[in-house]
Amino acid sequence: WNNLYSTLKSARIIINQCSDGGIDYGNYTTKGMAEVLAAYNCALIADMFGDAPCSQAALVDENGSPVYLNPKMDKQEDIYKQAMQYLDDAIADLQQEDLIDPSSQDLLYQGDAEKWLKFAYALKARYTMRLLNKSANQTTDLRNILTYVSKSFTDASEECKLDIYDGDSQ
Repeated sequence: WNNLYSTLKSARIIINQCSDGGIDYGNYTTKGMAEVLAAYNCALIADMFGDAPCSQAALVDENGSPVYLNPKMDKQEDIYKQAMQYLDDAIADLQQEDLIDPSSQDLLYQGDAEKWLKFAYALKARYTMRLLNKSANQTTDLRNILTYVSKSFTDASEECKLDIYDGDSQ
């Protein structure tokens, strides 16, 4: 529980810093990476807990203080929709240039926006499938899933995994 919200908080801070008016405005790859991670963590919250605090959870003000001490409960379906919005935003941002090279800060893909974009599309496919029973048009959503999959990973070498551990890592 704690790590999901801590990671979501970090992702939201990065998104805010890289958004219009933020101190790192224009770092679109960095923002896109944070949006993918925010989507992933929101969806994990929905997967593990169903209805849970999400939209108001892990939000901090400019001083780092929580905005909501008692965040509202969100419905599981609404959390998935929030994750999908993060992914839509990430897909747009990851196709723009960054002002910095984020490679040294990215343990998953070393700042490779194309790989992050594939990860975003993989998650779009996954979460569209999770929402399929609530869909107003399942045929369209099934076609969208195939489109998202075609823009996602082509083999296991592209998957999202942290593989920096060795015998000296903790």
